[in-house]
Amino acid sequence: MGAWEDQLAQWGGPDWMAGAAGGFALDYLDAPPPMETGIHTLDELVGGLPRGEVAILAGDAGMGKTALACQLAYHAAMRGERPVYCSFEMSRLKCLMRMVACHAALHPELLGGLGEVRWSGSRPHPDALAQVRQIREECAGDQALADARVAQYAAAYGRQIPGVPQDPAMLAWHDMDESMRGAGGILVADSMRSLADVEACVTACAEGGSRLVVIDYAQLVDTGEDKEYDRMATLSGGLRRLAKDTRVAMLVISALRKLSSGDRKDGPAMDWLKGNNALAYDAGQVLFLLRPDGEEGEPGPVRNVDLAVVKNRNGKSGGRCELAYDAPRNLVTSRWLPSGAKDTIGLWA
Repeated sequence: MGAWEDQLAQWGGPDWMAGAAGGFALDYLDAPPPMETGIHTLDELVGGLPRGEVAILAGDAGMGKTALACQLAYHAAMRGERPVYCSFEMSRLKCLMRMVACHAALHPELLGGLGEVRWSGSRPHPDALAQVRQIREECAGDQALADARVAQYAAAYGRQIPGVPQDPAMLAWHDMDESMRGAGGILVADSMRSLADVEACVTACAEGGSRLVVIDYAQLVDTGEDKEYDRMATLSGGLRRLAKDTRVAMLVISALRKLSSGDRKDGPAMDWLKGNNALAYDAGQVLFLLRPDGEEGEPGPVRNVDLAVVKNRNGKSGGRCELAYDAPRNLVTSRWLPSGAKDTIGLWA
């Protein structure tokens, strides 16, 4: 073959030029659909999270960035998407507690009269803590045996079993765990440190069927550079290539830079992200969670939140949707719904 034919073979092949049913046709027919969020007004506004691209989620403190990310991972797990939640800030337990609280809020019938589950502040029953301490004392020196016996106790704890304390968080966890296991499960990884860790994990998980990855959050990922500007540039390019190669929907939480009153007056923009605008320019979507205009004072446990679409490569930019954020129960929903519409969070096939 000549030089031209060699390049065609290496970088894509001439099948589309020959009109064969390959190349463009196969890619077009096999293009993965966007991943729905389960929040009706958000899905109507942006069309879901794009596969094979990065979506940035940024915004004001306390407006529900991590809550929404955990909820999207929960929703994806229930639908069999096998999500990967890479937490560079919170522990695995706190991430899962957010999902447990969300599950309990969406399925209150599970708890009967035991009360609600809050992701922060829920504690096991004192009798259960005493039982665990006793088990570990009896197994002193044998960590593996102690862990096995505690796990055996946990399998009963929280269920409706005589003589075992009732615990709404564990009751919700057992139900969520059984549902997720049937759908394929979820991976919450809290020991990652670097972009290389993310690349290795996501590549392996994508081969196993993962279709959603959450990075929480961008500014904590180590890329080897000392300056934040350089780190964000390297991270942005690396995540963009990783999403493209694995065809996953990749949601990346980002911090904001310090904003002036002039910034606020002009409205959300891609240069609001902390460190480097490359994150926004490489992303297919840039979404901001903001406090609604005109609201003042300390926000309550259930608060109004506006989601602004700063960039949407596959649809319309500039729109907003009105959301409600129940902070204690880690639940983000549409603030209002058209007649006949509903949020589908927690509903799965």
